[in-house]
Amino acid sequence: MAKKRLKKHKPDEANPAFIMTRLVMLDSVAYWALKSIERTILSVIEIEHMRHGGVENGRLIVTRRQFKKRGIPLKAIAPGLRALEALGFIGIDRGAAGNADEA
Repeated sequence: MAKKRLKKHKPDEANPAFIMTRLVMLDSVAYWALKSIERTILSVIEIEHMRHGGVENGRLIVTRRQFKKRGIPLKAIAPGLRALEALGFIGIDRGAAGNADEA
């Protein structure tokens, strides 16, 4: 059976993308515990999410190049992502480098 593809939505001038951030997140201890580099990493992920029209949640790919373009040092990416995941801001599915069976 073929996988169902979601309709791709690209934001444009007439339909700008946005992310709704809840007060409970912005006012949380976890958010205020983030270092500035971790907030920048979160912003890069949110930008990529908006570029995909908000429909790639769970399948979003953000590359090292995208982080580096925003001034994030390569050595800060992995620790920043781990911190964001530990605090519950993001979830990361760890793959098998193309060796896993597809379900």
